[in-house]
Order: sequence, then structure tokens, then C-alpha cells
Amino acid sequence: MKVKRYSVCQPCRLRKIGCDGKNPECSQCLLTGRQCPGYPIEWSFVDQSRSEPMGGRRSRSRVENRKQHAEEFPRDAPLTGTSHPELSNELYPPRPTSTDDISFAKLVNLIIRSYMPEEELRLSSDISHDISHELAPRLCGSWVEVLLDFDDSTRSDVVSTASAALGTLIMSQSLPKDVPSIDSTRSYLTAIQMMQRALSSANIYSDRELLVSIMCLSLAELMFSGSYEGLAAHANAVARILQAHGPERYQTGILHRLFIGFRPLLMIKAIQDRKSSFLHSMDWIKMPFAILEPSAMQSLLSQAASIPTLLRRMDEIYDSQVIIDKVCIATQLFGDFDDILHSLDEWEASILSSENRPVYWYQDQETGTCEVPTTRVPCIWFPGITMANALTSVWSFRIICFFELERLAITFPQLNLEYSKELSEFDGRGLLDNARTLTTRVCQSIDYLLQDKMKLFGPASTILPLQLVYAVAELYPHGYQIELGIVRKAIDRLVFKGLRSFPSYVFERNPFLHRWDILSNKYSSSECPREEV
Repeated sequence: MKVKRYSVCQPCRLRKIGCDGKNPECSQCLLTGRQCPGYPIEWSFVDQSRSEPMGGRRSRSRVENRKQHAEEFPRDAPLTGTSHPELSNELYPPRPTSTDDISFAKLVNLIIRSYMPEEELRLSSDISHDISHELAPRLCGSWVEVLLDFDDSTRSDVVSTASAALGTLIMSQSLPKDVPSIDSTRSYLTAIQMMQRALSSANIYSDRELLVSIMCLSLAELMFSGSYEGLAAHANAVARILQAHGPERYQTGILHRLFIGFRPLLMIKAIQDRKSSFLHSMDWIKMPFAILEPSAMQSLLSQAASIPTLLRRMDEIYDSQVIIDKVCIATQLFGDFDDILHSLDEWEASILSSENRPVYWYQDQETGTCEVPTTRVPCIWFPGITMANALTSVWSFRIICFFELERLAITFPQLNLEYSKELSEFDGRGLLDNARTLTTRVCQSIDYLLQDKMKLFGPASTILPLQLVYAVAELYPHGYQIELGIVRKAIDRLVFKGLRSFPSYVFERNPFLHRWDILSNKYSSSECPREEV
């Protein structure tokens, strides 16, 4: 039997990392920006009869034997059309004991192949190595390719430690017996300490090095359970770095790729926090794309950039204790949400007109055909990851707007809503009906994003859609049993893929959960209660 240590705080215990037990906060929580709740006094006993020792010692014979037989293990199959000659088909020695055993080039190879979807690996030669001119990246996930631009002469310690932390985490997922989780945690803490020193010495490190390092640490955070505070700290650091240098700096090259990679993360965080973002300003919408044309996804983010500001204004109406003309403000908000929905409609219409093929279709998951039996739930399939990402995002943005509009309509029934473009363009159906239709559509798209060939990028991009689907389903659980089942299965698959933060993000730290509870009665009652303001 093993006695549970009472000098380990709960965040460290959940992440299975070493806790130094310092008061009032342990160093691990302090360095990662998490809140340390202290140390419980109660004792508990854990059965260790079936566990294996975590000793750091390895016999010399075992290590030597592993090195001798490393070539016997099959390597990953090569991808045809790989864009970079330095991105070799040989991923890394199959059973390394740590990232110290592999070169930086192979570590970068591992990160890129683990994160980027297969279709983007094949197409990346048309994006970043065009000899005549620079082309705009099609996918936000292609930002990890910037690691290829760092070599021994240009790579700083902060980049090396951050990429090593991410690489160790990836290996600990695929080879847990050879790279234990304690190694990945130590590697991550080392990278965090290096990053803190780098941020305090910004004159030594360039924004390029800092952003690349934070990129690696942000991706690593998704693999830790309960990583909300850490990921939020990284996003805040990125926002400060970007604003300190201005939008013109991020028009081309590596910095442009990093900007478009971080932009969805910053946008989602602003929506989740319901706070205004600097990305809403016209300078940040226009200047970074003054030279390179934005992709469909980046154009969508520009159209939706004002959503966080509108959510903040919504909260001001409901939280304000000051006597103000709330009806007037609510009317303005309704018009602003309506304008965004109209812009999203125009964006989708533009996408449909520019494509000479269907942008999505229904498919049977088991047979892979478009003929779906009525006894099975269909899946939505897309021509590629870029279209899947863009459409699930626009549907998610619409869901948010529809629910906020319905919330306004219930709270302020005296509003004149007849002028609304959205209400007149949906054949008289209510806002909630449209939101429910989109919720089901988003839910049916999840399987496409969770395919193995989407690597980690596809699954990681499901965070906002899953949060919304779960929050809406909880409003009316009896009518969303199928959707709830899909969400729970998706979370299990995400954890299996190594994204252990998702249960917390969807089930516990979901900013949309209970946000629209006032609307639940609308599903079963013609009389809707008014929300107090």
C-alpha cells in the first residue's frame, strides 16, 4: 500500500507531476499560472499492487539492447509529395528513452507529422516553397511548419526547450512505457521556466522565437488534463507580443504564418471569455493581409471579429446595476447581431459560389456511401479539412448569435423584431429552430474532424463546436440524446488521441453551459419566462 502524500496539491496530483509542497503556492502551479489550492490534510490509501515502479534507473543492458534492436521496429510509412526535403520519411528512432536521444530535425519531423493533416503535408509544397512568390497558407495548422526554419545556428534555447516539451508529450502518448509521463511533465516545466526568463528579457529574444515557443507550449497544454489556466496564460502572452509589435509586422513570412495560426485561438478565447479583443480593430483585420490574400477561414474570422465585443455588451446589460435605457441598448445589440449573421450568410454564399463541387454532404459512417439508412445517424463529410474547419466554425458562430438574439427577445419582448433580416429569411421559423438545426449539423461533422488522418489538428479544432453542442443539448437533454451520446464518444476518442484537456473544457469549464438556461422552457412552453436584468 502507498500512502497518499499530503504535501502534493490537487492540480499537481491530477497532472501526475512532482510538487515541491511550498506554501502558500507550490512552484509548479506558480510557474504555470495555475491557482494552487494548498495541501489537503486528509489521508487516503491507494492500492499499488498492480502498478509498475516509476524508477528513473534503467539497466545498461536494457538500454543497449534497445539501441541494438531499434532498426527492427517498423517506421511510419512515407507520405507521397512531402513538401520539404528535410522532412524525412524516417520519423524518429522507434523507441527513444527521451528527446535527448533524437536530433532537433527528427523532433520537428515528429511534431509536424503528428499535428498536420495528411492532405496538408502533401500540399504544403504549393504553399511555403513556391520559388516565384510567397503563397498564403490555406490552413491555420500549417504554422507548425515554421519549426523547419530553425536550425542549430538560428535556434535559441527557448525554442529548443519548448519543442522538446511538445515532442516529449507526443512520444509519451504513443510510447508511454518508454517515455513516462513524468518525463514529459519535467520537460514542460523546464520549457515554462525558460519561457518566463525569455519574456522578462524580451530585448534578447525576438517575437519570432517567443511566438514559436508559445505555439509549442500551447499545443502541449491541450495534452494535460485541466489545462485551462495554462492555455489562457499562453494566449494572453501572445496577445501582448502581437500588440507590442503592431499588425504591419505580421504581413509575410514566418510571422504571418504564426499570426494566422494564433488568430483562431485568440478569437475562440475572446468568445469564451466574452471580452473585447484587439483583433476586432480594423488595423488587425486588414493590415496582416495587405500582401497575402486571406484564406476562407481567415476571411470568416474577420467577419466574426466583433462577436466577442457584442457578448461583452450583452453581459453589461444583464450585470449592470446602473439605471440605463436597456431597451435602447438591447435594440442596438439586436441589430448588430443581425448584421453579423447577414455577413456570415454572405461569406457562406461566396464560398458556395466559388466552389464547383459540393462543400459538404451526408454520408453513412459504416459504408462510406451517401445512402444513409433511417436507422442510423448520418455524418457530414467535406472535400477537405480546410472546408470542414471553416463551415463548422461559421455554423458555431451562428449558433451563438441565434441564442443571444433569442435571449434578447425573451428578456425584452417590447423590441420590434420585424425588421430582422434573419427572421424573414428562414421561412418564418424561430431563432431556436435554426440554432437547433445548426447544432445537429455541427454534431454530425465531428466524426470527420476526428479521423486519424487529421492528426492532432483536426481533433484540436473541435473544442468550440463540442462546447456549443454540449451546452445546447443540456438545455433540452430529452431531445438531444443522440447528440449527447456523440459528444461523449467524441470526448473519449479525444482523450485516447492524447488531448486530455477536452473533458474539462467541454463538461466543466464550458463557458456556454447554463448561459442560455432561460431558453430551456421555450422548447416545451409557449410562455417564456423573462430574465431579470
